[in-house]
Amino acid sequence: MKNGTCPKCGGSDVHPALRAGTNSIRPVEGALSAAVYTTHYVCRACGYVEEWVKPEELALLRQKFGKR
Repeated sequence: MKNGTCPKCGGSDVHPALRAGTNSIRPVEGALSAAVYTTHYVCRACGYVEEWVKPEELALLRQKFGKR
């Protein structure tokens, strides 16, 4: 979806979604020890939405929890 094509409908009207507040996920292990900020992409043709962890946030997760 980040490449601009919707995997559900094949549409090309894909954009980062505007969001209110802060979107974050917390890994189950050490639930309050690390928040990861995400980016959402929405297809304006069919409404499908994907959520992605930013690359810099992935590096922080690997550092904090290691590779599994």
